[in-house]
Amino acid sequence: MIFADAIGLRQGDVLALVGAGGKTTLSLLLGLELLARGEPVACCATAMTLLPAPDPRIRVIYLNQEDAVQATLDALNDGQLPWIAGEPSVERDPAPDARAGVVHPIALTEAKVNGAAPPEIDRLHEALPDATFIVEADGARHRWLKAPAGREPQLPATVTILSPVAHLGVIGKPLTEEFVHRPEQVARILGVPIGATLTQDRIAAVLAHPEGGLKGWREGIRAVPVLTLRDSRAASADSVAEVLLQEPRISHVVVAWLGENPWAKAIHRRA
Repeated sequence: MIFADAIGLRQGDVLALVGAGGKTTLSLLLGLELLARGEPVACCATAMTLLPAPDPRIRVIYLNQEDAVQATLDALNDGQLPWIAGEPSVERDPAPDARAGVVHPIALTEAKVNGAAPPEIDRLHEALPDATFIVEADGARHRWLKAPAGREPQLPATVTILSPVAHLGVIGKPLTEEFVHRPEQVARILGVPIGATLTQDRIAAVLAHPEGGLKGWREGIRAVPVLTLRDSRAASADSVAEVLLQEPRISHVVVAWLGENPWAKAIHRRA
């Protein structure tokens, strides 16, 4: 199953990816899938993120440098995926070693870019209502789990799907900065001390919490968590998904392998 079908993307949707464990890669995979199907699509970031490596399939667009609507249309007409950010940054990846030994289907650089303001994405979507927008709406600094800070996530008002992401390599790990972005926030949500073991139930609780993965959710938004894997086996994901599906706001859960030969499957609440 391709990622867009697993998540349930419909043309014109605005998908916000939040959390940790593969958002940038997932965003680009989704964008390239839809581009290959001939659907208008744009990938965006409203938070600081890593710049994709030069790729003839992708055109980077900075809102502070060009007319974003026209640049997006030009890219799509040229068969390229528009990848939209606010402006370049002098910052670099603070932890490039975190990617060492990890197979990524789409290469990223060590350069960082600043995100676009959410209202800018809303204006783009208003101008291009038939396009699907995939928005990376917060950062995680290569960690596998996170809870948002006060001003996170940076969600456009036009969001139709909210997908909190977590990497299941964090199962069994301690709740520390080595594995978790903003561990103090996660500890507060769970009511456990820093250093506590991250069980499957605890990971699900963070993703389904209104101050965690579902922060910013509102009536009418489809909530579709994405569980990314440390290898291509999905056994651990199924048990986390089972807990998540007890939350009525969640539509369904997607399990995704983002390494070499990426794949996805959807686990639905009802047959």
